[in-house]
This record gives sequence, C-alpha cells and structure tokens, in this order.
Amino acid sequence: TAVPPKTVVKVSLSALTPSLWCDVAEALALAGVARNIVNNCALQAVTGNALELVLDRAQSTLYNDVARERIVQALHAWFGADIVVAINVGDLPAETAAQRKIRLTEQALQKARSDIENDPNVQLLVAQFAADIDYQSIAPLQSGSGSE
Repeated sequence: TAVPPKTVVKVSLSALTPSLWCDVAEALALAGVARNIVNNCALQAVTGNALELVLDRAQSTLYNDVARERIVQALHAWFGADIVVAINVGDLPAETAAQRKIRLTEQALQKARSDIENDPNVQLLVAQFAADIDYQSIAPLQSGSGSE
C-alpha cells in the first residue's frame, strides 16, 4: 500500500534532535544546490539560538556562500527567529536527510521484494511454470500513486 506523505510538525530550536533535523531539512523551502547541501547536513549541536550543522565531505564541492545564505534564510523562516547557523564540512555525527531517504527507500524495496516472493499466487506461478521472479522490476508503491 502507498505511504501517505509525512506531516512535519514545527518544533522549537531547543527541541531539535538529529532525527527531527532530517524532517526539518526535508521540509525547508529550498531547491537546487541549497536543497542538496541541507539534505546532506547532520545536526551537530543546538546551543541557545545557534545551530551547528556538519556537511558530508563527499557532498561539499558545491557548497558556497550563496547556498549558505539561502539555507540560513530558510531556517530563519522555518523557526521564525534569527538564529546563528554554522555549517562545517566534516565527519557526520548522525544520519542526514539524504542518507535517511536512501535507507528508507532500500527498506521499502526489500519489503516489496519479500512481499512478492512470499505471495501465494506468485509462488504458485513459479512452481507451475518454472517461472523466475524479475527482481529488477519490483518497486515499492509510491505515495499518491493511486495503485492501492
């Protein structure tokens, strides 16, 4: 079945955790390079009105002052306050939004493959016709696909 889109609840800066950061990163009104940069940042620390992020070294080549400023503006708009944002390139202390998306996609794909493999009708077809399952053709249902 399709998964409904996730609703992101706004949290205060002081309540921000690495897991909630992934939700915030995905919900920020950003596009292009700034979107890619923020999705590849992990939360390092929150101290008062200061937010410290770590950008994955492998994704740092496009990081620049323009992208940083767009990210800062989006964070100001999201939290409704002026906050100090530090983005440092380094070793990630937690999962990024991009890494989480890859992990969840892989988990959904593994579940879809398992569901097909364990379906009694598929097992019957495989047994009766010496069929093979084309695992490359299996994909999880996407949210809003209408295929339910």
